[in-house]
This record gives sequence, structure tokens and C-alpha cells, in this order.
Amino acid sequence: MTKRLFGSRPLLFMAVTFSFGILIGAACVSSLGAKIALFCIFAICASVMLAVKFFRRFAYLAVCALIGFLAIIGAGDIYNANALPSGENLTLRGQVTSEITFSDEFYFTIDSISVNGKSYSGQANVYFYSDDIDFRPGDFIEMRATVYTNDFNPFDSLFSSVFVKGSYYGVFTYSCYKISDGELDFFTDTELKVKENFYTYTRPDTADIATALIFGDKSTMNENLYDDVKVSGLAHVLAISGLHISILAMFVSWILKKCKVKSVIRLAVVGVLLLIYLVFCGFASSAMRAFIMTMCLMGARAFGKKPDYLSALSLAAIIIMLINPVNLFAVGFQLSVLAVLGIMLLNKPIIKFFKRDNKFTQLVTTSLSTNVMTYPVVANVFGQFPVFFLISNLIVLPLMSFIYIGVIILTLFTLIIPLPQILIILDYLLIPFKATIMALSSVAVASIPAVGMGVFSIGYYLAIIIQSRYIFIRRDLKIKISLSVLAVFLFLAAAVNFGI
Repeated sequence: MTKRLFGSRPLLFMAVTFSFGILIGAACVSSLGAKIALFCIFAICASVMLAVKFFRRFAYLAVCALIGFLAIIGAGDIYNANALPSGENLTLRGQVTSEITFSDEFYFTIDSISVNGKSYSGQANVYFYSDDIDFRPGDFIEMRATVYTNDFNPFDSLFSSVFVKGSYYGVFTYSCYKISDGELDFFTDTELKVKENFYTYTRPDTADIATALIFGDKSTMNENLYDDVKVSGLAHVLAISGLHISILAMFVSWILKKCKVKSVIRLAVVGVLLLIYLVFCGFASSAMRAFIMTMCLMGARAFGKKPDYLSALSLAAIIIMLINPVNLFAVGFQLSVLAVLGIMLLNKPIIKFFKRDNKFTQLVTTSLSTNVMTYPVVANVFGQFPVFFLISNLIVLPLMSFIYIGVIILTLFTLIIPLPQILIILDYLLIPFKATIMALSSVAVASIPAVGMGVFSIGYYLAIIIQSRYIFIRRDLKIKISLSVLAVFLFLAAAVNFGI
């Protein structure tokens, strides 16, 4: 019997081909001729594979690629058909759906946008140059403004990151006034009340960190503070992801288990609570990925099945890209998926290298695995790499369960009992986190310039995959193939850089 090169994981193959279809579609989204030609090619391939018995079992891959292609093309067409046109002196109406902050100008977001009675999709980030305002969150306003709408370009990381959040437009105005009172939905209103309590009863830096920890919202965070967080290697702590979702899920599950609640009911309760939490987090891709994986893994255990982490990650990626195919190009989605994939591919080999398997080595290997796997994206987007990421994670991560649950409990307490003054405890609860940031970011070499890999990043990831336990070939052959792949892509990267 011929030995398999890798295991059979249909969900993984579906995620890969679905992503491939999205990539191809994004490359030709502005060309009608290319879209028609590629659609015909995808459709013919899928039809042939369905018709020919030998290829029929692989036909689902061609169908996934076709669906991915159509998804991104459809997203682009819908955006172009419903987007607010750029222009000057446009009269806009909309509802204020965020807190109103002031720096050099007032800043807030609006939804339910209309121009001359015609409604448009998406939110707008409004910059209001004035000394005073007569409206509050929830009110409906009208303004004369200059509007900037970006072209649909998923390969632009800035565009894709704001697109998946629903923020499509930049609006600049000197004239803005209230036309009627309005009310926010329950979730937005609750979120704004929590943020207001944070900024009223705690220090500004505490409020910034607590807001990011609970909601993943860093839009109002002090820029210098966020730079220090990134330099210290702890930026991932302020993005709602597997760290937060798993802590919350385990905490709720532990309470229910102590109350002798059956595993299936625990699964349902945790699922509902996490889904509500996702609404408050704005369904961020990293939070959705963590939610789907958590439910898959808890569900497998609840029904006595062995969990498959790689299939769970693949399913999460497929669902997130189905909801919005532009997520594939968003930095948050890429970092979230790559970090988890890094743990799956690199954790065990690194533990074998250390020849020890305990909580300390697991923490070290997890930090190393995630940073090695996410380096190409970090280098390309941020242009710097935190030198002391391992030290900061060794200090902060063991405390995160206590810190995060503490922030959650205090926040819920102030929503149930009108005693927001108790939030002053957060100033002390977050001392270890803030002290670590201050200590490490103050070091002159806390971060170093990160060199983008470009085309070489493909070879980098292929080499990691080949070396993983998911590829069933001899170790010496793995090394030879990996070195060959790296050499080929190093040559290609050099050719691209020098214009050969």
C-alpha cells in the first residue's frame, strides 16, 4: 500500500481552495473580461470533475474555489453599486453610533447614511471641525461635507481592515447639526455606558487598556500607549482572540460544572454567552475564529469525540470568509489564523528541542511558535519586531486569566449595581500589565526594524509546513525539500527586488 503524503482533512482542503478562489477573484475584480473568463474556467473545471468518475471525489475542491471566486466578485460589485460617491458639499444624514471624542477636531461614526433620500450601506468616520456640538450618540444629524470613498481593493491592507468593520467612508465637515433625537440599540448603548464609566472613574491609561481588553476597541487609545504596547510584544493581548474567548469559556464552564450542569447544557450556555459577547466585540474576525474553534472543540469533548484542531481552524476560516471574503486580506484575520496554525505546526517540534514538557516550556514554545509564524505579516504591516516579546509574555500571560476575568466581573457588577466607583480597582488590577509595558518599552532596543519578506514569505511558510508533523515523509527528506524550497523562493525574491 502506498504511504500517504499527508492526512485526509476535507475541511482544510476546502479552506485552501476557497482562499485560492478569493485570491484569483480579487486580482481581477476591476476587469469585467477577466471575471467572465475566469468564471468560465472555474465552472468548466468543476463540471468536468463532477462528470468524470475518477475526479468526482475531488470535485468539491473545484466547487469551493468557484464559490470563493464568486464571493469576492459579488462583494466588490455590491460595494461599488451601493457605496456613497466621493464628492464635495454633499448633504448627508445619518445616526451617530459611537462616542464623540475630541482631539484637534470632533470624531465619531455615523450609520443609516442617506443623501437626498437615497440610503447607502456602511458606516462613515466623521471629522467635525468645530468648537461645539449640539448632539449626542444616538441622535440623527445632517451635515454639509466632503466625502472620500475608497476604491474596492482587497490587496490594500488598510482598505481591507476597515472594510470588514463596515467603515467605508471618510467624511470631513465644518457644518453639522441635530435634526432629531434617537436611541441606540441595546448593545451599542451598553458598550458606550461601560466606556464612559471606564474613562470617568479610572486613569486614562487604565480606561484605554480596559476598553481594549473587553471590546477589542483601540480607536480611542492614546497613540503613545499603543506604540509602547506593540513595542513590548503585548499587542495581541488587546485584540479579542483565543486568549480571551478560551479564558471566558473555561470560567463559565467551570462555574456550570461546579453546579453539576450536564456537559451538553454547558456547551449550549457557553455558546449563547460567547455569541452575545461577540456582538459587543463587533464580530471581529479573531473573536469569531476563537468562538467557532472553542465551540467545535468543546462540542467534540461533550459528545465523546476526539477534537481535531486543524479541522476546527479550517471550519472557522471558511465561515469567516463566507461571511465576508475580504477577511482573507484583513491583518486581524491573518494574524489570528497564523498564530493558531503556528502553535499547531511548531509547538511539538520546539518542545522536543527543549526535551522538556512543562507549563514553563509550553508558555515559551507558544510564544515562539506564534511569533515565528506571524513574522512575515508583522514585518510587512508594522515594519518593526518586538525584541522582548518572550519576556513580556512570560510575565503577563500567566496573570491574564486573573486580570481578564477581574475586568469582566467588575464591568458586569457596575452594569447590574449602579456603583461605578468600584472600577477604581482596575487601576491596581492592571498594574502588572502597565508596569511590564513601561519597563520594556523604555529600553532603547525594545524593537528592531523588521524586513519584509515579500515573495520569500511563501517559501518560508511552505518550509514550516513541510517540517510539520502533518507531512508524512522522512526527516532527512523533509530537510532537503525545505532547503530546496527556501532556495527557490530566495532566488525569486531576489529577482523581484532587482528587477531581473
